[in-house]
Amino acid sequence: MRILVVMAILLLPFQALAHANEEYLDTIDTVRTSIVLVESERESTSSMTPGSPLDRYLKKKLPQQNPSAIGTGFVVDDQYIITNNHVVQDGLRIMVSFENEPERYVAEVIGVDPLSDIAVLRAKDMPKKPELAWGNSDDLRPGQQVWAIGHPRGLFYTVSKGVVSHKKRRLSNGWQTAIQSDVAINKGNSGGPLMTMDGSVVAINTLILSSDGDNSGLSFSVDSHVARFVIERLIADGRIDRPKMGTGLKYDPELYRVSITTIEGGGAADKAGIEPNDVILQADGRKIVTIDDLFDALQYKAPYEDMKLVILRGNDIIEITLTLGMLDAAEVEEQQNELKRD
Repeated sequence: MRILVVMAILLLPFQALAHANEEYLDTIDTVRTSIVLVESERESTSSMTPGSPLDRYLKKKLPQQNPSAIGTGFVVDDQYIITNNHVVQDGLRIMVSFENEPERYVAEVIGVDPLSDIAVLRAKDMPKKPELAWGNSDDLRPGQQVWAIGHPRGLFYTVSKGVVSHKKRRLSNGWQTAIQSDVAINKGNSGGPLMTMDGSVVAINTLILSSDGDNSGLSFSVDSHVARFVIERLIADGRIDRPKMGTGLKYDPELYRVSITTIEGGGAADKAGIEPNDVILQADGRKIVTIDDLFDALQYKAPYEDMKLVILRGNDIIEITLTLGMLDAAEVEEQQNELKRD
């Protein structure tokens, strides 16, 4: 009797693990019905690397309209489709489709944001699909399991799993706050969701760090806070305008502070009376230690809104109200990510 009791007790953890794994597999089956194959038809008709063994398969699937770019998308609120800007950029026609369904639907671009690399699409004739729920990227912890589903190298509806490696990573511009993970993401995964084990979307897969274009365990996904803010603006206005202070900035790693290097003539900082060598201590009540901290304060501001700064000038601490300017098209292009995307 004692042996049977001990064996039953030992089996409990394995039964719980098996149950959790079964729930995860069920979650994958549910989520994949909302995952989109995004095909961006461009002037070039080659979608894969020349000589790829997948070329023959793709040509059979799409004999008349072989796309020059393939990405991933997913369905959210009110049947909008989320993907990456670089997937649909310069597309002559955008087509979307779902797993095990022959129909392809023409999608219109509702809006794009090059700085976060997010695009919002909508396909008028698309049947209603389950909408994926957003999770909170702030709740993620390094080491936590996450997973992705997408179309790496044209291998459609591929699932990969890994762990969160780092939170709030900025690699290219201050507007693109990313979750770093070791989830296998490659070309074709762009625009797909990074999810927790319960299927909540916590980020949008957008780029990798790699010398040869293949996954090396360094994958980056725009976190849900930034993504949701951008998506809401794109749905409402078709665009998102970014604020600017009109200054050059320098971070001092020895003193842990951010100072003003240059002032744009006639810009927001110039009009507010900010001077070179001013040190920014606070922005809208937020302590400023690094340039990232300043972007955190700017992230959700709109052009022409006021920002309250606490400045150290020499030995004096002063308060300044700055009315923000707006990045123009050339400045947006300059700040776009130059890293190799997935």
